[in-house]
Amino acid sequence: MRRGFFAALMSVVAVALLTARPASAQIASPAWGEPISTLDRFVVLASYNNEAVYDRETGLVWEQSPSSVTGVWSTAQYSCNKKTVGNRKGWRLPAVQELATLIDPSVPYPGPTLPAGHPFDPSALARYYWSSTTRGGTDLSGDAWSVSLLNGDVAPYAKFANLAAWCVRGGPATWNP
Repeated sequence: MRRGFFAALMSVVAVALLTARPASAQIASPAWGEPISTLDRFVVLASYNNEAVYDRETGLVWEQSPSSVTGVWSTAQYSCNKKTVGNRKGWRLPAVQELATLIDPSVPYPGPTLPAGHPFDPSALARYYWSSTTRGGTDLSGDAWSVSLLNGDVAPYAKFANLAAWCVRGGPATWNP
């Protein structure tokens, strides 16, 4: 009897420990990639000193004022990895697919091809941004993909070209402000 009671008690404790979660403010998001109207899509984060923007469509956190300073691909990687925005570390160069989610294909040249009403600092926006995605193939490993805010184009550039870096943090599985 005593042994059965102890086993049952341990099961209850284990379930409680595995399901307990700290209370935190979460911003409700739909399934990844589900379109959201621009007015509801972006949230400027007060918890990041209003220096970062949460994208409810993708679950990513973007710099509100990306640097328009350009550099080679390795410098872009380095600057994102070292960056502190909103008193937070953990920034990185986005994958090409993540960066492309900011593009609104209906915006004509010369852009910026961001959705209308976006909260990003227009004076800080550059024309081209590096992604962390390298071009496939042995003879193409010296290239990385980029995204243009002029026309929304996604194209490879040689890693020694001078493009800007727009750093991102988190994602659907890891985001926790």
